[in-house]
Amino acid sequence: MEISTIGLDLAKNVFQVHGINSQGEPVVRKALRRSQMLPFFAKTAAVPGRRRGLRYVASLGALN
Repeated sequence: MEISTIGLDLAKNVFQVHGINSQGEPVVRKALRRSQMLPFFAKTAAVPGRRRGLRYVASLGALN
């Protein structure tokens, strides 16, 4: 599965994740709980700069 763009709808407890490929076709539509966010993005290899971004988000305490 190749994801070129991810959209994230932020909320207090449940986040909506939408991912599309380079042709604009949807490949991911998920509702994730706060505790599932870091594991999901850690497994999503197509997200550029994901390690730095995840470290930043984790440092804010937003997903703990």
